[in-house]
Amino acid sequence: MSITKTLHRVESYTSQCVLFNLLSVIIMNCNLKSRLKLLDGFISDGTLDKCSSLIINQPNLGSQRIEGTGYGFPDVGLLDGMINFYNTFVTSLNQDQVRQFYNNSTAWASICTMMKSLNNNSEISIEGISFCLQFIYSSMCFCESFRDNVMKDRLLLRTITLHIKSDFVKQLLSWPISRGGGQYAVEHVVQKALTILIMILNFQGDCSALIFDIMYKEEVTKHCIYGMTLVDGCDGFVALLSKLITCHSRFAAHVIKFDGFNNALVDSMLGHENVDVVLDYLQIATQLARSSKGYYNNIGATDICVHIKNLIVNKDCRIRSRTCSLIGNMCRHSNYFYEIFLKCNIIPELINRCHDPDQSTRKFACFAIGNACFHSSILLRALKDSVAPLVALLGDEEEKTRANAAGAIGNLVRKSDELVPDLIEQSALIGLMKCLNNRDASTKIALFSLGNCCSYKECRDALKDKDLLSEVKKMKSEPSTDPTIKKYAHRIFIAYET
Repeated sequence: MSITKTLHRVESYTSQCVLFNLLSVIIMNCNLKSRLKLLDGFISDGTLDKCSSLIINQPNLGSQRIEGTGYGFPDVGLLDGMINFYNTFVTSLNQDQVRQFYNNSTAWASICTMMKSLNNNSEISIEGISFCLQFIYSSMCFCESFRDNVMKDRLLLRTITLHIKSDFVKQLLSWPISRGGGQYAVEHVVQKALTILIMILNFQGDCSALIFDIMYKEEVTKHCIYGMTLVDGCDGFVALLSKLITCHSRFAAHVIKFDGFNNALVDSMLGHENVDVVLDYLQIATQLARSSKGYYNNIGATDICVHIKNLIVNKDCRIRSRTCSLIGNMCRHSNYFYEIFLKCNIIPELINRCHDPDQSTRKFACFAIGNACFHSSILLRALKDSVAPLVALLGDEEEKTRANAAGAIGNLVRKSDELVPDLIEQSALIGLMKCLNNRDASTKIALFSLGNCCSYKECRDALKDKDLLSEVKKMKSEPSTDPTIKKYAHRIFIAYET
């Protein structure tokens, strides 16, 4: 190709960059067969290596820029074409072909080196930054070692986080779209950086300490919260924040510190038209509630219960399931929300979710009901109608659902005998006894719940002719029996001896 011959002949850095820009345009307009043929040629004639050398050894051109802008980046950077030259190959070839590309070039090292040395004089435009981030993301998808390289490189990680920071986002949004800024720039630069960071959290492995340290020190949580309030299509910011708070509890404190859980955000995120945004913000609320009862005041200061009442009947089963999980965690540490749930009439719909066609929703509904009667008897009257569906769920196909249902039944009589007649009438005790034969997670919990029931004479009398003691004795005497099961079995014997 005459362009590559000219490329290897000219000495001017600017001229070589312009030629690479022309090559990238040609490659983008080629079919796959032609791209592969060109790749073979670029490998054999040293064009790939030439590209890497130009990217790494960028001279300080200063006032030599032929195009510029008052917005911080050149309109067109000399490096743009070379980065897109690499990016086009990585994003359009299959895994074996991309592997050939990497094996015969230093593209990965040159792009990463360039990213870590970015400054105001770098010959790269916003579009060029977008190409870089796309190249890094695609490379991480194709090759585990590249993913590991990013996760272990403190400077590269910090550089990527710079592209989601609030000052950078504000700068992008203040630029006109015609100059590479605005919402278009956010979608093509910030969202790609967010996607990379989410992938890093998904595959953190042994690098988790370094990754969390960088994201904590760089206050990524704060910048996610800012992005949620500033950017249309905020799903990437909410997704990263959700992932962060789920991965490590230390980020929960940052959510509160940087006002990431206020009434305006709760209304905006939980009322969002994008289902993924709703799911991720529900996860943030759930993790806050799960992390510490110290966050209950912050959660309670919002109108979240208004949203819970709507979301628990949402047509999307993922939202219904996560809402039940949120309710359960809002009851995890204390009875703080019991009266609020009563006032907002949330309990009847929570009970209805025990009949939900979605398996995950049924599982978390049982979990929430169990926690809703764990700390006090405030909600027992409202929970009376949960007995029958909980008994039915003792036979659910999902082991965890059976276990949660068994636990919830035991908790219904943990603080009061108010629902003992209902448990007897609905054959809850018989259902718990049947769970003893499951020999799975529900067995241990059913045994514990039977212990709760047997603290009441009415329950002991109801079970007298049901061979409970002989069944429990048999379980206790088996050599392989879990020590915890033996302890729970002993508790039942003690109840009958009282």
